[in-house]
Amino acid sequence: MQIFALSVFADGRILEPLDEEDDMHVVIAGAGIGGLCLAQGLVRAGIDVTVIEPDAGIVQSGYRLHMNADGGDALRECLSPQSFELYQRTSRVTPRHEQLTFIDQRAEQTATRPHIGPPNDPVTPNTAVNRRTLRQIMLHGVAGRVRFGQRVASF
Repeated sequence: MQIFALSVFADGRILEPLDEEDDMHVVIAGAGIGGLCLAQGLVRAGIDVTVIEPDAGIVQSGYRLHMNADGGDALRECLSPQSFELYQRTSRVTPRHEQLTFIDQRAEQTATRPHIGPPNDPVTPNTAVNRRTLRQIMLHGVAGRVRFGQRVASF
């Protein structure tokens, strides 16, 4: 069996496949929602990770994140059952989504359109969750693998 690591680098570098006997350690740049979700999924798959985060801790970035059923299913796959339950309990089920509004860099509205999304799934409903709360939930179980206050200098 071969394990492939997929990375997107600006200069086009690609990681080589590893044999199953090789130990893999993945360094993730950033403890945002994506980085922490990736860390959770890799740890659940038995892969060792270190997350490098320049901020001193989990800071507020944005407000709410609307999560559709696909996003909820992805979180269910990556998070522990306890963390996924906490995510569900701290989320607002069936958030309003009447229209999508586009704004420019001056926060002026440039366009709107009706929100188009899948119907609400009763098993994994659309939710709205506080971004900082979600990051705190996703930190559970990988906190010892996150190095806050550090930057990735090079690859």
